[in-house]
Amino acid sequence: MSERTIALSETTKFIVDNRGKTAPTADTGIALIATNCVSNEHLYPTHINVRYVSQATYETWFRSHPEPGDIILTNKGSQNGAICLVPDPVDFVIAQDMVALRANEKVIDPLYLFAALRSPMAQWQIKSLDVSGVIPHFKKTDFDKLHLPHPDMATQRAIGRIYFDFCAKIELNRRMNETLESLARSLFKSWFVDFDPVRAKMDGREPPGLSPDIAALFPDTFEHEGRALIPAGWTIGSVLELADLLSGGTPKTSVAEYWGGTIPWASAKDVSQCHDAFLIRTERSITEAGLSRSSTRIIEAYSTVIVARGATTGRLTMFGERIAMNQTCYALRSATAMPLFGIAAFS
Repeated sequence: MSERTIALSETTKFIVDNRGKTAPTADTGIALIATNCVSNEHLYPTHINVRYVSQATYETWFRSHPEPGDIILTNKGSQNGAICLVPDPVDFVIAQDMVALRANEKVIDPLYLFAALRSPMAQWQIKSLDVSGVIPHFKKTDFDKLHLPHPDMATQRAIGRIYFDFCAKIELNRRMNETLESLARSLFKSWFVDFDPVRAKMDGREPPGLSPDIAALFPDTFEHEGRALIPAGWTIGSVLELADLLSGGTPKTSVAEYWGGTIPWASAKDVSQCHDAFLIRTERSITEAGLSRSSTRIIEAYSTVIVARGATTGRLTMFGERIAMNQTCYALRSATAMPLFGIAAFS
């Protein structure tokens, strides 16, 4: 290799590696993160469906623990090659299917190493070094085969800091969006589940927080429809009366010309692992030939998409742009109301 590259094995001074056995878990305690918590889309690991370990297990079972600034690398399973930073303070432990890398600051800038491992070149190498045949697996003994660009230290520090700052800004924007989404869900429940504006008008009060124009959209009384009590003049209908149900398909994976194009193509994995309100980027893409010669179809932006089979059945998101979709999901495209109503109604 060029002298301006360096093997991953040469960049670390310590590796936290607790793989090999399953940690005993508890109902509460310290979060034990799994590979689903580590993603190249997040700066730090997320706590999704985590289990816990007791303080005694924390102190005696693990060989070692991550420290702030370490780099978590998943090396087994569908998330093979996912990279995150360890926050300060550390609020979790790691066990199987991942390691934490502690950079040797004399050799490489830690933030640069973080950025380099997320680069398309490094990610491609990790996938190419997969030895599994069935379950993706990047062995620690192959770290010497993963080579990264190795510029001078000043350049490393500049790249690492800029990449980290961008990631931190994205993370802040994501948290702000989550707050706004939570407020929107609360507002939706108040208006369209609890019907607080109707109740306020029945009590002779002005619906709080509503402009006169919006308040006028809500009736002054309730009426029964079957067993349901709904605002007068409103009706209840099935989902298929209110929205068009769409499915998709998968181009033949054995035909190379169908894959790697400019059309994003969503699977159940993309939908279930989207933790934002909108899905914009997908793991795979297809070509125009893949689109025209298979049963997949383009789903319009602002369609609500639901996983229809598998372990994540029921997970949903909304497409933020026109995306092709496979057959493991269904899309609901509103036929009678604003598209944004769809995802709120199912959440």
